[in-house]
Amino acid sequence: MTLIEPFPPDVAALRQQLIDDPPPPYPTTPLAELRDFFTERNRAVRERWQPVPPDFRVNDVPASGSIPGYREYLPDEPSDITLVWFHGGGWVFGDVPTADPIVRQIVQATGWRAISVDYRRAPEHPFPAAFDDALAAVDSVAGDRIVVGGDSAGGNLAAAVAHVRASRLSAQLLIYPCADPHLRSASAAEFDDPPFLTRSNMEWFYRQYLSDETDFADPRVNLTNVTGEGWGPTFIWTVGHDPLRDEAIALAQRLASNGVDVRHEHAPELFHGCMGIAGVLPSAQKRLAPIWAAARDLVD
Repeated sequence: MTLIEPFPPDVAALRQQLIDDPPPPYPTTPLAELRDFFTERNRAVRERWQPVPPDFRVNDVPASGSIPGYREYLPDEPSDITLVWFHGGGWVFGDVPTADPIVRQIVQATGWRAISVDYRRAPEHPFPAAFDDALAAVDSVAGDRIVVGGDSAGGNLAAAVAHVRASRLSAQLLIYPCADPHLRSASAAEFDDPPFLTRSNMEWFYRQYLSDETDFADPRVNLTNVTGEGWGPTFIWTVGHDPLRDEAIALAQRLASNGVDVRHEHAPELFHGCMGIAGVLPSAQKRLAPIWAAARDLVD
């Protein structure tokens, strides 16, 4: 497997744009300002993203008791499979609207019902709030065929839920998941230059999410010792330009060595976060159809 390749032209152009107009620095910028910046940038991307023509209904469901709010996607043809999706954003940024284009594409490609979970975010709600919401969402789903999935921090939540609810789940769909809060891999050391995700960014995210050293070792966050016992088929997608690359690849290898049916795909030319803006990046967009096909094959 080739771990890393040069950026394609459209990604190189985006990288230069972000270098010329960088986001505010995380440690010294008020959180509300950071969230406003990323919300506006995501809104601008969504306006340029050609929306998937919906042949399904979309409902926003408010929180009820311990069950978090979520957006429900209901295909016209009923499905006995429900995808429970957790958005990325380092447990700090991101929300249901920012995840909407991705979830629409998954529903369109698979025909599954989906719920996109509005879990509580750090630092206002530190660990284990996001995990508790993720678990409550899965526990609230009726039916026998449940797939959990997510990107980045959402991929971490999906894997953490699988660790404690393996018998309840049919499959996992993990997109460049966070796996090691200690950031000990070679790729974590390699990628600490903006404008894409850096090791320093991840250190900041973990400081917002986790309260003390015991949290860093908790298997509901730290996946380095998760064996996948009892897991169903698992699809893991990694990218070359990503400080989390090696820990996600190690997770795929460890699961496979413990007998899990793992399907690992790697895009050496792409960067962490690219799926969230794939609609305006042709080089990323062309990677999506095979991912959704692989996801569908997990439970067919």
